[in-house]
Amino acid sequence: MKKSRLAVAVLIGMVAIALSSCSSSSSSTNGQPSPNSESKDLQVGNIGLIPTNTDALGGTYPLMLFNNTSEVMVVDSVTASGVADSIRKQIGKDDSKLFDADMCKQIQPHGSCSIQMKSASLTTDSGIGANGQYGINVKSHLKLSNKSYNEDQVIGYQNFNISASNGVYYNTSTATVTNILDASDNMGITIPVFFKQAYSKVKVNSGILGATLVGCGLPDKDGTYNIAANSTCALTTVFSGGKQFSNTITLTDNYTAAVTKSQSKTGSLKSGNNQIMTVSVVNNLNPQALMTTAVVTGFIPTDNTTPVTVTFVNVGTYQAAITSMGFSTGGSLISFGNGTPVTINGSTTATVSNDTCSNQTIQAGSSCQVTFTMNGSVNSGSMNVQMNYTTGLGTGTGSTFYNIYYYAPTSNVVLTSTVSGDLTNTFLYQTKTATVTVANASTTNTSVNLNNSGVPQLVAVGNPPKPNNISVTANNCNQNGAILAAGNSCAYTVSYTSPTTDTNGIINNLRGVITGTYTNIGQTITVGSTSSLPYSANANSNFVSLNPDPLQMVVPAGQSVSQVVTITNQTSGSSINGISFNLTGLTGVTLPSGSNSCSSANLSYLQSCQVTFVFAPNTQESLVVGIPVSFNVNGNPAEDILTANFQGSTSAVNVVLSGITASQPGLPVGAPAYTGDGESQNSAFSFYNYGNSLQITLTYTNIGTESAVNIQMMGDTFPTQAAGYSIQDNCSGQALLQNQSCSVVATTINPTLATTLTSSSNLNFVIPSMVYTDVTESVPYVKNMFTTPTGNSSNIWVTVSPSVVPNVNVGTGSIVALNGSSYYLYPVTFSNNANGAQGVAINYSAPMPSAASPYGFGSTMTAVPSTGAASLNLAGGQSTTQYLWFPTTATPSSSSLLYSVSYSGSYPNFYSSFIPNPMIGVTYTASGNNITGSWSSLQSFSNSSFNFNATAGSSGNISQLLQNQGYLYALNGNVYSMPITGWNTNTSGGSTYSPESTSTGALGSVTAQTTGYTPSYLAINTTSGTTYAAVVESASTNLHVYTVSAGTFSNPSTSQLTNLSSNIGAAAIGSSGNLYVTSESNLYLCGTITAIAACNRVTSLPAFPSATTAVNGLTVTTSNGYVFVAPNVAAGTGGIVPVTTAYYALDNGSTSTPFSGLTNSNYSSASVASINYNLVYGVLNPFVGYYGTYTYYSNPNYSTSPQFQFWSSTNFNSGTSSSYISNANAFAFYSFMPVENNGVIYY
Repeated sequence: MKKSRLAVAVLIGMVAIALSSCSSSSSSTNGQPSPNSESKDLQVGNIGLIPTNTDALGGTYPLMLFNNTSEVMVVDSVTASGVADSIRKQIGKDDSKLFDADMCKQIQPHGSCSIQMKSASLTTDSGIGANGQYGINVKSHLKLSNKSYNEDQVIGYQNFNISASNGVYYNTSTATVTNILDASDNMGITIPVFFKQAYSKVKVNSGILGATLVGCGLPDKDGTYNIAANSTCALTTVFSGGKQFSNTITLTDNYTAAVTKSQSKTGSLKSGNNQIMTVSVVNNLNPQALMTTAVVTGFIPTDNTTPVTVTFVNVGTYQAAITSMGFSTGGSLISFGNGTPVTINGSTTATVSNDTCSNQTIQAGSSCQVTFTMNGSVNSGSMNVQMNYTTGLGTGTGSTFYNIYYYAPTSNVVLTSTVSGDLTNTFLYQTKTATVTVANASTTNTSVNLNNSGVPQLVAVGNPPKPNNISVTANNCNQNGAILAAGNSCAYTVSYTSPTTDTNGIINNLRGVITGTYTNIGQTITVGSTSSLPYSANANSNFVSLNPDPLQMVVPAGQSVSQVVTITNQTSGSSINGISFNLTGLTGVTLPSGSNSCSSANLSYLQSCQVTFVFAPNTQESLVVGIPVSFNVNGNPAEDILTANFQGSTSAVNVVLSGITASQPGLPVGAPAYTGDGESQNSAFSFYNYGNSLQITLTYTNIGTESAVNIQMMGDTFPTQAAGYSIQDNCSGQALLQNQSCSVVATTINPTLATTLTSSSNLNFVIPSMVYTDVTESVPYVKNMFTTPTGNSSNIWVTVSPSVVPNVNVGTGSIVALNGSSYYLYPVTFSNNANGAQGVAINYSAPMPSAASPYGFGSTMTAVPSTGAASLNLAGGQSTTQYLWFPTTATPSSSSLLYSVSYSGSYPNFYSSFIPNPMIGVTYTASGNNITGSWSSLQSFSNSSFNFNATAGSSGNISQLLQNQGYLYALNGNVYSMPITGWNTNTSGGSTYSPESTSTGALGSVTAQTTGYTPSYLAINTTSGTTYAAVVESASTNLHVYTVSAGTFSNPSTSQLTNLSSNIGAAAIGSSGNLYVTSESNLYLCGTITAIAACNRVTSLPAFPSATTAVNGLTVTTSNGYVFVAPNVAAGTGGIVPVTTAYYALDNGSTSTPFSGLTNSNYSSASVASINYNLVYGVLNPFVGYYGTYTYYSNPNYSTSPQFQFWSSTNFNSGTSSSYISNANAFAFYSFMPVENNGVIYY
C-alpha cells in the first residue's frame, strides 16, 4: 500500500502544478452549471488538506472570503454537499459542526472575512480521523446593486498516520497554485499544519508575499513563534492578482533532530539549516479551464452500501467541456455504466448513482459531483475517478483524478471498546477510575499492530483541555509486542484524582483513543477505537464562608454598635446570588440601607460581599440566635446559619465625637487658608498643600453618667501613612469621667506632596473607633458608631486641591539663518494650567548644555538671545512661548535637561525633555553638466549625508537648478528633469517630499523636457491644484508655458510678452498664479500664468545701484505668498561690485505693493541664478543659488558642509576661508526640506 499511495501522490502532485485557484465566482441552477459570470468579485480562498490525526482533531482553520467590489457584500448562505456518511451520521443536518460562518455575515468593500473550518467531526464510524473531501457552496449578493454570486470550493481532509518520531505534517493539495488575473482582486491561501513535536523560535520566511502563522499563539518580539507539541496551526498568505509569480514560503527553527517526511505529504520537509516546512505559491495568468478536486486517497468498503461523493470544481477562468469520464486502474478508461455496475477488478464492481459531470460544460467557478458505491467480497486495491476535458487553450486538454482505495468487507477488522466505571462527580481527595476494554473483532483471524507501542492516548476534543489529574494509570495493551490477535482483548484504566476545581457540570469532550494497522492483500489499513470518558468534579462541600462566625455584639442600652460580616463564595465553578438574612423576631438589629452589598451581588468563586449589622438595644437584653442566610447556587436554593450573640447592657457610659477643628502651621504669608468643617461631603476641609500640613483634631467626650476607663483607640481604624496621615493618639490609656474629653490629632504628611502639588486628592477617613470599660462593670465595650457633631456622617471629609499644574511643550525645530550664522530654532511653550484664582506661581529655569554656545532661550524668533536660560514666573492659568536657539555646529545629547521647575516654597520639582530632531535640507551642486547632491535625514543630529549625482546634457554648463515635488530640474541648453528616488511622500501628510533614510536614494533617469529653442531661466509653481512651468527663451521676449505632472512637461503654449524694456531675464509664478518677469533692472507683472496679459512695471520696487544691475539685471522668485527680488552680481568698473540690498513684498498681484529691504550681504564674483526661501514660524529665511567663483568659510556651516550661503548681514561671520569653487561655471543650490506649519507647507 505504501508504494501505491506514494505513486498516486506523485501523479497528483504533477497534476497540481498545472492547476489554479480553487475558486471563482459563477452561478448555477439545481446543481447544474450555467454559463454565467466569470467575475472574481467574490473570491473564496484556497485551503490545503485538513489533518485528522488523533492529536489534531479539534483544530480549526480559516477559509478566507474576499469581496473584490466597492459595495458591501451580504453572505446569504454557506452549505456543504457530498459529505461522507460516517460524518453525516455524527452531524445530521447541522453543517455548523463542519464550519462556523458567523463572522462572514457581511464583507466590507475590498474587505475579507474568514470561515472557521472544523476538524472534530471528520472521523470514521470507529472515531478515528478519516480521509476524504466534501464540497462547500457560498451564495452572496451586493447590498446596494443586489448583484448575486454563487461560488464553490472543495474541502479535503487526511489522516497522516504519523508516528512519534515525525515533525511537521501538511498537504498543500492544489491550494498553492492560483489563477488570479486582475491586479485589483485579492486572494488568500490557508495551509493547515500539524506539529507533532515542539519547536522554538519558528520563523516565517515569506519571500515576496506576506505570510503568518494563525493559531500558534502570539509571536515574540523578533517575529518568531514557540510552538508546543501536538499543536494545530494555519500558515496563511494574502496577495493581489495580476502578476505571474512563483514564491517559496519556508518555516525555520532551531530544532535540530532529523525530520522524516510524511509519505502522504506533497510538500518537502527538510531538517537542514533548521528548515521544517516549505511551500511554493504560484499564480498563473493564462486563462484556461482547470478542473480539480482535493488530492487525497479515500477509503471505501466493497459492501454495495457505502457511497462516495467526489466534487470537481473548475478553478480556471474558462469553461471546461467534459469529453469523457470513468474509472481508471492503469489501463483504458472504464465508463460509468449509466447506473449499472461496471467491473473494476475481477468480481469487484462500481455503480454510479449520481453524475452531474459527464458530457457537461462546467463554467469557471462551478462544480459537479459523482457519487458511487462498490461491491465485491474478495479483492482490494486502488483506482482513480478520472475526468478528461478541454482547457480552452487552443486544442489543449486536461485530466484530473481522485484516488480511491477499496477493500473487501469480509477481510475488514474492527476494534471495539467498552467502558466500565465512572469519572463523574469526583470529590476532593477522591480517585475514581474507568476501565476501557479494547477487542479485535476480526472474522478472518487477522491481528492488529497497535500504534504508539500499545499506549492509548487521552485527547480533549476542543475546550476545555484535558485536566492534568486525569491519566492512564494501568495498561496491558502494550504487552505481547503491542499485537492484538483476532478475538483477543486488552484493557487500560483511566484515573481522575483529587480534583481541586469544580467542573460546573459534566465535561463530555474527553476521548480514549487507541489505533493500529493490519495488512490485507499487500495494503496497510488503519483501524481504531474511540471511547467517550465523561468526567465532572465537585471539589467543595461548603458553599459559602461567613466571617465572623459567631457574630458577637455588646453595647449599652440606648447606644449602638456596628459589625461588618463578609460572605465569600467557596464553591468552585458556581455562581451564588440572591443572598438574604432573616432577622424575623430580632429587635434592635438592623441592616442599614446602603450597607448591604450582598443583596444584589452575584458572587463567582472566592468573590465576597459585605453586610453591616447594627445593634441598638433600648433595654438590657441577652440573645443567642441562629440567623438564616439564604442564597442560590447556580439557581438552586441553599441556606447557611450565622450564629449571633447580642447583648444590651445597663452601662451609663456614652462617649461621643463632640468636636472637629483644624489648623495649618507654617502656612506661607498671603496663601489662602483651608475652608470647610469636614463634617459632610459638601463641607469638606479643602486646602492647598504648599509643603505645610493640615492638622485635624478629633475631640471625644463622655456625656454619660458613669466613667469610662481603660480607653484604647482601635489602631486599625486610624487613617494610615499610605493614605497620607500621621496620628497622635491622646486618648489611649486615659479614663474619661462624666463630661471629660480626650483627642486624636490626624496630620496630613508630605510623602503625598508630589501628587497634591499637581492634582486633586481625597484624604477622607472614617472616624476612629475605641474600646473602653464601664468603671462599674468588667465588660469591654466597642464604640465604632461615631458620627460628626452636626453632619451625622461617619467620615471626616478632606480634599487637597492642586497648587500647580506645570506643562512644557517643545515644538518641532527647524533651521534659520541670522547674522551670518546657522541655528536650530525650537518653540517651547511654558504654562501653569492650575486655576488662575489660586495665584500659585511656578518658577521655571531652563539651562542648555554648555557645548552649545551661543545658545539659549529668547522671547523672539528674530534675535539670538544673549543668555542661555529662561527665567519665568507663571501664575495659575498663565502661559508663554520662548524660543530655544543653538547653532547647527552643536550636537546636543537627546537626554539633555531642557528645564527645571520649582514651586513657591522650598519644594522643587524637576522636569526633563527630549530635543526633537530638526528639519534638515538637501544640497545640489553643479559643475559643468554634472550634478552632485547630498541629503541629511530626520533621523539624528549627526547630519550624516548621502551623496548622489546625475548628468544633464552631453556637455555645456548648468546655469540653474530647481527642486519641486520630488523632482530636480536642470537648465543646460534644455530643461532636464530627474526624479529623486527613495523619497517618502507620506512623511508630511502625503503631499510633501522628504528622505526616507540616509542609506538610500539617487537621482533617477534624466529626461529632456523642451525642444525647438534655447531656454535661459525656469520657474515652477502650483496654483489651484495644477503645477505650471514658465521657461524663458534666451535673448527673447518669448515665454513658454507647460503643465507639469510627475516631472513631465505637457500642453505647451508660447506667449510673446509686451511692454518690456528688453528681453526677459527671469520669471516667477506666484502661489495664486501671478506672473512676474524681470527685464534689465525692472520688475513686471504680466497677468497670471493661465491668463498672460500685457506686462506692467512694478513701480513700487526701489531702485538698485546702477553698477550692480547694468550687466546682469535682476532675479525674481516667489514662495508662500511673497515675491523676492535681488540684483545679479557683475564686475563693474574698478573691480567687484557687491550686492548690498535685496527686496521682498507680498505677492498680491499689485504693481504698487510695498517692498521691504534686506541689506548688507556680499557674495563676490558670483551671479545669482535662483533664489529660494521659506517661512519658519513667520520669519523670512531666503537662500540664494548662485554660480561663479566665491569664497567659502567652513565655520559656522552645517557639519555636512553643503555649498550654500544664507542671506545675512555679514558674510558668514568669521572663520578660515578657502577658495572652494574657482570654476566660473560652477553652481550651487540649497533646497530647504519641506516644513509644515499651521496647515501650510513651505518648500
